[in-house]
Amino acid sequence: MILSKDCALRWSRRIVATILLAAFLLGVPGQVGLDAQRLFSQDAKATGAAELPPKTFVGIVVDAQGQPIVNATVLLHDQTAFDTESPADFCVLTNDDGRFEIKIVPDADQQKRLFFSYKIWAFKNGYSLRCVATQYRDEIRMVLPDEESVSFQITHPSIESFDDVVATPYYFDVPNGCYTSDIGTGLSAPIPLTMRRMIAGEVLPSGQGVIRGVTSALLNSVLLESPRLGKQYGPVPGTIKLRETGSLTLSLSTPPEFVPETCQVYVTIDDDFERPGGYRSGVHFKGFLDENHQIQIPTIGSGPATISLTWPDESEWIALTPSKFEISPGENNDLQIGMIRGVEVHGRVFASDTGQPVSRSHIALRSETINCWRTATSDLAGRFSVRMPPGDTRVQLFAMPLTVTHQYPETQTIDVPQQVAKYEMDPILIDPKGSLRGFLIDEQGKRVPGRRIAVLSTRYRHLCGISVTDARGSFLLHLSNHDLEQLKNLLEHRQDGPQTARQNIKLTVLPQDAPTDTFLIRDYIKTSSQESTYKIVSKQPLVLKLLSESQEKPENSPIDR
Repeated sequence: MILSKDCALRWSRRIVATILLAAFLLGVPGQVGLDAQRLFSQDAKATGAAELPPKTFVGIVVDAQGQPIVNATVLLHDQTAFDTESPADFCVLTNDDGRFEIKIVPDADQQKRLFFSYKIWAFKNGYSLRCVATQYRDEIRMVLPDEESVSFQITHPSIESFDDVVATPYYFDVPNGCYTSDIGTGLSAPIPLTMRRMIAGEVLPSGQGVIRGVTSALLNSVLLESPRLGKQYGPVPGTIKLRETGSLTLSLSTPPEFVPETCQVYVTIDDDFERPGGYRSGVHFKGFLDENHQIQIPTIGSGPATISLTWPDESEWIALTPSKFEISPGENNDLQIGMIRGVEVHGRVFASDTGQPVSRSHIALRSETINCWRTATSDLAGRFSVRMPPGDTRVQLFAMPLTVTHQYPETQTIDVPQQVAKYEMDPILIDPKGSLRGFLIDEQGKRVPGRRIAVLSTRYRHLCGISVTDARGSFLLHLSNHDLEQLKNLLEHRQDGPQTARQNIKLTVLPQDAPTDTFLIRDYIKTSSQESTYKIVSKQPLVLKLLSESQEKPENSPIDR
């Protein structure tokens, strides 16, 4: 698969911590279908990935009163799919008890991603759409409230009648399915096409519109389609200002052996509004080149656009797509794209403390000169290779199997030379995290086993590290050097009293009824008002005295001096 997509890859550690969302940015169309055998054609051993067991998702869909909903549509969707219109879904109906069961077998490509980024969606006419991340729990309970609706008004600089506009819901803030039905987690995701087609949307000639089956607390944008306006997206609720349109003719200069009909073109126009989670707009146009190496788009919105090209066969060629292309309104915009031979960039990933190669690490390379970024996965020897254009290239390791004990290396920039066929970059070294040992005791001084000690970032609201006390009540926290330094400073200098804005890290003992999944813990922390309280009775070694269970979050956690 040759990819050239500017999917707004986030290079910061904050986005690395929310890799489930970042996985969507891989830009690789996923395939999850009913024929399980055709999914697993890749050899997991070739990538150094271990065999993973089948995964079964079971659950129940109920209404607001807790009664089971029969024949509700339940959809398991692969959120890493670049194109939400890909039929990459499992779709089932609930039985007479409102229950459902979906079983999948992870393929090698999914193992390379290291994470499962599936989400489960549920809907039935007369109710409202809901979604949960599948990592939440083995038993999934989805509550569908009675039908809700979202209203909006569309305007246009030169059009007054909108009788040909079709509206469908698009971006959706995934709710915290375990604790409440209407509090979003900040994990914004596009609604799969299967669900979008089931949810009613209506636009009057005056531009007044309504989407039924969703709530304004969770829906944050809609897709508007019209022969006169093409595809455009807008925020809801409120007023959506549609743009003037132009046309686009794209030509690709290809080598003789290239088959143009296999090249798919994606055009995405930058939005002038933001969504939770930082996601960009959906695709405004997609299609294939014709036999003349061209594609003509008669109607498309104006503004800065990103052009992405994909083709299925391995190739040494790279399309020189610009980082941005301005589509002017009211005229035909012509874009000619050339191709060059890429340079084979080779590298290796090692753990700096052991010198051992690290397999199944995900590496992203992004050109600083053209719209081209590629991903690679290290093999059993820690090796990876990818074709890139010459010039400055940013290299980021954004997923790895050693996340508990090792920290992500900093982003680096390499200069891919010209006039060479292969380039060997310096090894990527993964440094170990720092560690903090301690004990948890109760008010009588007895060791407390089986409790989770977590370190949280109060600024970015993510989990920095977590450990479970063993039979002796001891725990070992692995933290990045930065987080460990912040925590030590907090323990050393913090006085009794409210936590100040400068204290960007927090040490907490999770309540016994808190979820076990790390992604769910993050959401639990955001929405729950319950917290176990403790005192720090010693810093060398660190000893925490557990005082109470599941109390309201205190203004401070006093330290015994």
